[in-house]
Amino acid sequence: MYRLLLVGFCRTVSRHFTTMTAATTTKIPQIGDKPIQLYSLATPNGQKIGIALEEFGLEYDAHLIDISQDIQYEDWFKKINPNSKIPVLVDRQPIGNDKQPITIFESGAILIYLADKTGKFLAPIGTRQRYETIEWLMWQMSGVGPMFGQANHFHRAAKEDIAYAKKRYLDEAKRLLKVLDTQLATTNSFTSGNDYTIADMAIFPWVQFFIKNYKDKLDENAYPNIEKWLKLIGDRPQVQKGLKQQSNFGLKGPALYRDKHITFLLKGLRHVPRTHESLDASRPWLIYWIIQSLYLLDEQLSEAICDFLQRCQHPNGGFGGGPGQIAHLAPTYAAVNALCLLRSEKAYKILNREKLSTWLETIRNPSNGSFSLHVNGESDIRATYCAASVATLCQLEDRAELFEDTAEWVASCQTYEGGFGACPGAEAHGGYSFCGYATLLLLDRESLCDRESLLRWTVNRQMTFEGGFQGRTNKLVDGCYSFWVGALLPLIQAVQRKKPTRDNSDIVKNHEHLFDTIAAQEYVLLCCQVYQIGGFTDRPKVNSGGSDFYHTCYCLSGLSLFQDDGQDQTSIICGDHENKLRNTHPLFNIGPECAREAMDYYSHEKQ
Repeated sequence: MYRLLLVGFCRTVSRHFTTMTAATTTKIPQIGDKPIQLYSLATPNGQKIGIALEEFGLEYDAHLIDISQDIQYEDWFKKINPNSKIPVLVDRQPIGNDKQPITIFESGAILIYLADKTGKFLAPIGTRQRYETIEWLMWQMSGVGPMFGQANHFHRAAKEDIAYAKKRYLDEAKRLLKVLDTQLATTNSFTSGNDYTIADMAIFPWVQFFIKNYKDKLDENAYPNIEKWLKLIGDRPQVQKGLKQQSNFGLKGPALYRDKHITFLLKGLRHVPRTHESLDASRPWLIYWIIQSLYLLDEQLSEAICDFLQRCQHPNGGFGGGPGQIAHLAPTYAAVNALCLLRSEKAYKILNREKLSTWLETIRNPSNGSFSLHVNGESDIRATYCAASVATLCQLEDRAELFEDTAEWVASCQTYEGGFGACPGAEAHGGYSFCGYATLLLLDRESLCDRESLLRWTVNRQMTFEGGFQGRTNKLVDGCYSFWVGALLPLIQAVQRKKPTRDNSDIVKNHEHLFDTIAAQEYVLLCCQVYQIGGFTDRPKVNSGGSDFYHTCYCLSGLSLFQDDGQDQTSIICGDHENKLRNTHPLFNIGPECAREAMDYYSHEKQ
């Protein structure tokens, strides 16, 4: 009962504060006590004004305008900015003798106004330096902002993958960075000379954002002067305060403690804690759980992992739980996924596909088409999924013969409830249901499944009070089912979009989810996240420990699925946009590009 109350309390508090924030921004314009009222958001255009107000030393109240909720289109906001954009500044103590408040929109205009109001960071009228500063300010407004913004849109938000647009705007962004780097080499300090000005305040957030988020697409060390300039400005206390104020606009909900999780995972990759000694026969699993989590967190993966996985490969095919151990389907699945995540020829070449295919034949049960986990081992739907996933990723040439009768056996594991059991006649379970349905999809035999019954069973696994998923009827929620059950929903939805049925064609459309995605994210972030040491656990713990690599992997994988529709490329993110994870493939639970590149490589490689 304590656990249930804690789960509900965490989610209730989060929603209470989220509702409070929305209520104060959607009805009437917020008015604080300070002379200046700023209506903005933590985008580069908003950040430049936050930085400027701190640099000018002006008192102000900052109000969040959540553009994801279309607040900017409400009547009250259009009265202060008919263009429905942020930021907007209202000054109740304007320049001169005018006692009426002045409202200014467009960030460049706001910067010039504040500089004229205070006499700081912009030279007086009639001086060369003033016009040089305005020149670079306009360069940002007309070039950097639009080009960087469009590059970001086509690389991250566009509903269509338009190669021409992505290249066009990325090339233009690189050109503008080179222009700035050349200018900074000339001045050896700031953009328009020796003095720090509003032009630097305007350009800094855009360049910092772009270099941070697109470093993999930029030539290394191509902009040495920009790097020095970014540090020079970024070290200013007022800049740091302005950025912090922007990042704290409103209460944005639960945070993902990304750095803590990365530290926890990297430490585990180097040295497994004593609590994991019992998993000595699951070492490829530990590697897979860790590097899949690091991949989702956008952390670079090391090829050094290849050497250890190669030692786990059995001479007769497949992988064991460690060097010298017997081949087993579960660690084979984990090892193949890990090698695919590394996305390198070195990793791909480790796999002996011919022996893998031969070994899979030895653990296939010819009487019904199911698979055993190892020679003379137990046979269940987990083993069958692992075999189908491995054979697909590795593009084994004899897949048709290898999986003869397999789909029929898998279909026989579906229960009267709608989910799948471990074997025919067993109770429906979240993990087994994923394995069963995913296997039918991998074998292109989804038609054997009673999809409507599975959908009904699956959506009922999300608990109304906790927000998370349970694995079986009348059981507690568990963070790992964020993936095992959560992955079923996009898979079912993808099929429904192609094959609508009479009972649910009306509810399954683009831009709609089959479950409460925000509640599911809240459970993972508020109830499973161990922010003190990093990692995730199954459910809230009384103490601050309890995180493990298994739950970290499947909590993050589920969170990734909850954030993204997978069809229309829209994101539904609980909390700040910094919580956004990389996408995972709901069939394999590795990155979509990792799966695609591996299958492409092996399809052209002789077995």
